[in-house]
Amino acid sequence: MKRERLPAFIVSACLALVLTTLLFAGACSEPESPTTTQETQITTTPQETKEPSETATPSPEATTSPCEEFINTFEKEGVSITSATLIAATSSVPEHCEVRGIIVPNTRFAVELPTDWNGRFYMVGNGVFAGNIEYAAMQAGLSMGYATASTDTGHDSTLDPLGPLGATFAYNNPEAEIDYCFRAVHQTAVMAKEIIEAYYGNQPSYSYFVGCSTGGRQGLMEAQRYPQDFDGIVVGAPVLDFTGTMIWGIWNALALSDNGSIPIDKLKILADAIYEKCDGEDGLVDGLINNPLDCTFDPATDLPPDSFTPA
Repeated sequence: MKRERLPAFIVSACLALVLTTLLFAGACSEPESPTTTQETQITTTPQETKEPSETATPSPEATTSPCEEFINTFEKEGVSITSATLIAATSSVPEHCEVRGIIVPNTRFAVELPTDWNGRFYMVGNGVFAGNIEYAAMQAGLSMGYATASTDTGHDSTLDPLGPLGATFAYNNPEAEIDYCFRAVHQTAVMAKEIIEAYYGNQPSYSYFVGCSTGGRQGLMEAQRYPQDFDGIVVGAPVLDFTGTMIWGIWNALALSDNGSIPIDKLKILADAIYEKCDGEDGLVDGLINNPLDCTFDPATDLPPDSFTPA
């Protein structure tokens, strides 16, 4: 951890987590029984509309792309397709059809369907408390020819005072908790594959999930609850032990408030003392603590005399 970032990290971590309720934990922990494994098929390219003859007058249907028609042709109970737009290729992504929609009651999703499809499906996870569709993360798969998908997990982070760092959507709202914890990802995965099959005429040959932090937790929840959804899951830095994580956040917030608060002007003193004690424990004094768990800092003995008042 960089030395100059330690004070800001302590404050921001506490502010981000203090509003979270422990009701999250149950919804994010209890697994369901796995269901059957999905069937896969080799896939090719989007279904094409018929070309008009040279002498015939083109009809509106003949001049409309399969993408633009998709909003009128795809129907499923409980799902509303809100837009289907053909996006031109750029230097970073190929030409693709961007489909947006809502799974009742509140789960928004996006599926991006490249014209030159590689036959596979790539879904991405979220960060922190989600509430947004991860378009930037989807581009990694889209650029390689994957059909990609993302979900906001059933709530809009722009409505929260702390944005994606806030969890007010879950207060007294167990259905929103369940959507965030696991249901929205599963529903979006199932829906995305149905959209892929409707658009290309074939199911994806393989399906993958990629996520880090909250996305890592989502990937592990998928593996445990719905192993049939994906053939491969890439997980980084997953938020495990959700109950413990929330308690940790509240503990930190309480430690930095009221009589136990550490004034901002004292944080540098604390940071300097920690680095003085632990920076060299990895054999190199470089402004980095390689493994904080090895740090033997003791505030009772390692802080400068009279620099802090006992709480």
